[in-house]
Amino acid sequence: MLSAGSRCVTYLPNLRAVINRIRPLSVAAKAGSNSASIQQNLSFIEGDDRADWVGGNSVSSRSSKLFDLRSKQLLLLNGSKHELFQNPIDAQVRLQKVINNTSNDEVVPVKTVSVNTKPTISPEQIKKAPAGSVECIVQQVPSYYHQSFMELFPSIHCEVGDLNVLTLCQRSKLDSSLYSEDMALEREELLKNFISASMEIVSKLISAGYWANFIDPASGRAFLGTYCNNTFYETDERYRHLGFKIEDLGCCKAIVHRFWGTNVFVGSIFTDAPIDSPLLKNIFAEDVPSV
Repeated sequence: MLSAGSRCVTYLPNLRAVINRIRPLSVAAKAGSNSASIQQNLSFIEGDDRADWVGGNSVSSRSSKLFDLRSKQLLLLNGSKHELFQNPIDAQVRLQKVINNTSNDEVVPVKTVSVNTKPTISPEQIKKAPAGSVECIVQQVPSYYHQSFMELFPSIHCEVGDLNVLTLCQRSKLDSSLYSEDMALEREELLKNFISASMEIVSKLISAGYWANFIDPASGRAFLGTYCNNTFYETDERYRHLGFKIEDLGCCKAIVHRFWGTNVFVGSIFTDAPIDSPLLKNIFAEDVPSV
C-alpha cells in the first residue's frame, strides 16, 4: 500500500481542468520549490471547466510540439504525421521556440499552495460522477518496480525514488468490459483526449526543466524518445501496484477502477518532477468551490 506522503488524488470535471491547473513554471521556479508532505486529497470540482476542452481531432498549437530534452531530439506533431529532428542544434532552436510559446507568463513565479487538506467528497459522490469526469493520481513509482518502468525509457536515467507517475482516469459512459461498436468508438475518443492532454502536460513539465514522457495506450510504448519493445498496456499487472485491479474476463482482461469499475479509460504520464513541486501541487489546490 502506498503511503499518503507519496500519493495524491483529486477529481476534476474533465482533462482540460487538469491542464489548466498545471500552471507554467520557469526553471528558476523549479530550483526554488519548497518541499512539503502531501496527504491524499479528494476534491471534485464544478465550474466553467465543464466546457468541451478539445474539438474533434483538433490539437492546440502548444501541444503540437513535443520533445525529449535528454536525448536532444525534438518531435513535432502535425496531425498524424511527425518528424524527428536528430540534430542537437536544430532541436535546441525548436526547443526554445516551444518553451517560449508555452506561456507568456512562464517567468512569473507561481504561488506555493498547501495540499494537506481533508477529503471534501464522499466515495458515494465520486461513484455518481458523470461520464467524462477525471480522477488524477500523482504517486511515486514503487521502488521494486523502478527498473521495470525505466525500461520503457531506455535513453533516460532516473534514480530510485525520483520517478513519479501521473495517472489520468477518464470515466466512460459505457462498460469497457462489454464490447460493442459504441464502446469502441467511445474508447477511441477517450484515447484522443488522453493523448492531446498528455502532450500539453508533458510540454509544460519539460518547459519547467523536468523530464516527462507518457505511454501511448494504443501501443503501450513511450510516446517520445527511443523506440523499444517494452510496453505498459492498460491491463498490465503493474497497474495493481498503482491502485487498480486487473480483471481476467477469459477472452481478455480489463482494468478495474475502485469507484467506477470497468467504466474507465486509464493512461499514465511519467516524470521526475517531485510530487511536492509547485507545478504538480497546483493540481490539488482548492482554489475553486467544490461540491
